Amino acid sequence: MSETHRQTREVTLPGTPAEAAQTISGRMTSAGGSIEDSSDAAVSAKFGSQLKFRLVGGFFCPTSWFPVKAEATFTADGEQTKVELAVEEAMGFGLKAGMKKSTPRQSKNA
Repeated sequence: MSETHRQTREVTLPGTPAEAAQTISGRMTSAGGSIEDSSDAAVSAKFGSQLKFRLVGGFFCPTSWFPVKAEATFTADGEQTKVELAVEEAMGFGLKAGMKKSTPRQSKNA
């Protein structure tokens, strides 16, 4: 069993949490994500393809096919909004031999 790679980052955006959620949702979509859940408090999206990743194999497929889940939560901070972004692999079960260096790179790109 291998570890799950998770990366987090915090940013501040101008405006309300609802405006920040709309901005982040649009950016996730334009980056190729499929929005799973969206509200004024949080947005989550999936990237990549579990099917392509499994059929071709992680060693041979481009990192854009790696299944990744991204989540953003929003907290009002005066006239700004704090956004906590979390990106983690969503490969599920199985061995990840030979992909240790590729997974964090994909998380940065998502």
